[in-house]
Amino acid sequence: MRAENETLLGIDAIRDLRRRLALSSFGGSWRVALLTDFQDATIEAQNALLKTLEEPAPKVVLIVVALQADLLLATIVSRCEVLGLRPVPAGSIAAALEARGETAERARLLAALSGGRPGLALRLASDQEALDLRSKQLDDLRTLLGASRAAQFAFAEALAGRRRDLELEVKRRETLSVLETWLSLWRDALLVASGAEVTLANPDWAAEAERLAESVGLEGARQALAAVDRTLDAVRRNANLQLALETLFLDLPRIPNR
Repeated sequence: MRAENETLLGIDAIRDLRRRLALSSFGGSWRVALLTDFQDATIEAQNALLKTLEEPAPKVVLIVVALQADLLLATIVSRCEVLGLRPVPAGSIAAALEARGETAERARLLAALSGGRPGLALRLASDQEALDLRSKQLDDLRTLLGASRAAQFAFAEALAGRRRDLELEVKRRETLSVLETWLSLWRDALLVASGAEVTLANPDWAAEAERLAESVGLEGARQALAAVDRTLDAVRRNANLQLALETLFLDLPRIPNR
């Protein structure tokens, strides 16, 4: 549940959900509420959900979906039954996309980018803007790794910005998107450096993954991946965005562009 123009799930949406769940359903049937990407919900929204979880209405099922349980408040996790979902094989997703009219090459790319999530693959298939944004994020990383410290810090300031609380949450979501994309490329670089024969998350950027692997080696790729992962965790836990990004640039290797 989320309005089309909402970037984050806020407290008003949870209050509206609680109000609707409190109403009697027609015919006494069961009601199901699906809360997707709940790791991105505001802290206020997560706290508002607690009362519903503690005192659920009769014949109500709440399904809370998140990337990881530890990205939610511990009090929410403790009141839920945790079910781990495994990613769908890329081959199965690609076959489904081809059946929907995608070319074999594009289907394989979308399947790789989805990370085993069929819903994401379908959304990307009809969202060229999201694919263009990903390409820009990867191109930014390539440029920034060879840029001056001043340019890196200017990027951090521009991405983080100085905003009001609501806008800060939007900037946090944008920052998470950038970091997740960068993480995927450094993971590819680590796989290339290790010699593992697996499908890369960014097969259309394989040449860049190979360049990074050649430049920093296995240990360097591991350290860069760990640095981005630490920054992701810090941002998810409401760290200062600009400071987190500046620290990341200090930890990443300098790799001149060719």
